[in-house]
Amino acid sequence: MQFHKSLSLFSMALTLTLGLSQTTVNASETSPLQQAQALYDQGKFEEAITIYQKEAQQGDPEAQYQLGEMYRTGKGVEQNFMEAAKWYQQAATQEHAEAQLSLGLRYLQNEGVAKDVSQAAHWFRKAAEQGHKDAQYNLGLTYYHGLGVTKSFTEAAHWYQKAAEQGQLQAQDNLGLMYYKGEGVTHSLTDAEKWFRKAAEKGLDDAQYNLGVLYFKGEGVERDLTEAEKWFRKAAEQGHALTVSTLQQLVQIQEQEKADQSKEQK
Repeated sequence: MQFHKSLSLFSMALTLTLGLSQTTVNASETSPLQQAQALYDQGKFEEAITIYQKEAQQGDPEAQYQLGEMYRTGKGVEQNFMEAAKWYQQAATQEHAEAQLSLGLRYLQNEGVAKDVSQAAHWFRKAAEQGHKDAQYNLGLTYYHGLGVTKSFTEAAHWYQKAAEQGQLQAQDNLGLMYYKGEGVTHSLTDAEKWFRKAAEKGLDDAQYNLGVLYFKGEGVERDLTEAEKWFRKAAEQGHALTVSTLQQLVQIQEQEKADQSKEQK
C-alpha cells in the first residue's frame, strides 16, 4: 500500500476577491474598483471591465490584476491569454502578490507566454516572500522537483512549512509526506500524522488516504483498521483513485482477522 502525493502544481481558478455584497452602486460613496466589483457581482461584466481597463491604464495594480483575470476567464471580453499575461505582468512588477502567482502559473503552463520554469519559480518566490500561501506551496513544489531551481528537499520542506502553517492543504499533505520519508526534515511519524490529519479534517482526499494508510500500518498511531476504513471511505467519496483497491484489500484483511479470531476461540 503506497502513499499518494499531491504532485500537481496549484492551478485553481483565482477569483475576484474585493468582496462587496451590495447590489447597487453609488458612485459618490464607492471607489472605481468597488464599483467594478459590484458590477461584476451583478454579472455586468462588460461594464465592470470598462472600469478596470481605465484604472489599469492609469497604473492601478489591483485593476491590472483583475483585468488579467477577466481576459483569462473570458468574462466581459473575448478570452485572451496573452492579454491576461500582459496585465498580470504589469501588476506583478508592482508587487501584487496574486498577480505574481498568476504570472508564475502562466510561465509554468505555457499560457499566454512561452514556458519558462525559471521565470515561474522567480514569480512564485516574489509572491511567497510576501507571505502568499499558494505561492509558498508552488515554490515548495519547484524545489522538490527541481523546476527552475536547484532541487532541494530542505528548501521544499521550508516553503511547504510556511504554507502549511497558513492552512494550505496540499502543503500540509506534502509536508506530512516529507516527515514520513525524512526528506529535507528529520523523519517523524508523529509530525507526518499531524500534518496529514490537519489536511484530512479539512477534506483533502490525498491526506485522507494517507492518514488511512498510517492507521492501516500502525505508523505514528495505534493500528486501527476501523479508523483506516473511515479515512479511506472519506477519500473514496471524493473519487480518490487509489482507495477502491485499498478498501478491497482492507476488507480481505478484516475478514481474515475475524476468521483467525474465530479459530482461536474454538
